[in-house]
Amino acid sequence: MTAAASLATAFLPLFVLRLDVGFGEAAVAPSAISLISDRFDRIRRPPAVSLYMAGSFIGAAAALLLGAPLVHWMETAPPIVVGMKRWQTTFLLVGLPGFGLALLMLTFSEAARTELIRTTITSIATAVRFIVGRSKAFGTLFVGSAFVVTLGSLSL
Repeated sequence: MTAAASLATAFLPLFVLRLDVGFGEAAVAPSAISLISDRFDRIRRPPAVSLYMAGSFIGAAAALLLGAPLVHWMETAPPIVVGMKRWQTTFLLVGLPGFGLALLMLTFSEAARTELIRTTITSIATAVRFIVGRSKAFGTLFVGSAFVVTLGSLSL
């Protein structure tokens, strides 16, 4: 979707394509955790999940470190694709590695389920009691998440 954004010529198509990226990013975490859970046993799972979760921060750091030189280079370089504006070319260059990753995923087979989670339906009240009963842990997570969101919005 990022590479497809290079084809947008107006705000609405660009908005829709970037919205699609957001939908994809929202769906990837539960899917990734499920795949990691299928591939790693309970002992080896925490480091694998931690590495996956650290990936977004590593990616954000790489974007900040590599993004500025890319923008600087784009300002001074001749057009890579004739007729494309520099912002469109940037979307194309940033999105191209995704095609390689997509091809790499074709070699990935889904592992058999090794653990089944209880599928009983619980109420919202039960979930709230669970969170309140572990208020220190969830409070820390909520405050930490708020800091991450705030710092992320400040970097814009």
